[in-house]
Amino acid sequence: MSLLDANALLGNLYIASRELGKAIKAFESILLIVKAKKLVFTHPYELKAHSALVQLYEVIRQPEKATLHCLAIGEMTPWQDEVGLMPLYRAAIDFNGNDIAGRSGHAEVRFDITDKGFAITCKLLIFKGFIKFELRLLKQ
Repeated sequence: MSLLDANALLGNLYIASRELGKAIKAFESILLIVKAKKLVFTHPYELKAHSALVQLYEVIRQPEKATLHCLAIGEMTPWQDEVGLMPLYRAAIDFNGNDIAGRSGHAEVRFDITDKGFAITCKLLIFKGFIKFELRLLKQ
């Protein structure tokens, strides 16, 4: 097992045990190891570490640090020719249970994404059934 593997497993273990400060240290150490190797491409563990740190910093309410890791992901050089888009962070939806009890609905939403991966516009295209929510984009 490599040091990268060990730190990734350790980071996940700390997340599971809710020791977020230790998880952050484990994922930050992955970035230090990858940086020391001076690779010409981005390492998959680097993406994993940045992605985990985005979520961890959002949980501990440090969005500035989360944004820095989002930007670092946008600067990465893929190690594969075709890498599809995937969300790095999903904000929890806060529903009022009384508003949605026994109701259902469906929505189709369009996002415009910058070359760095940030959503800059959001438009509700189609909705059916009970839909009661506000579309908001978090500031970058």
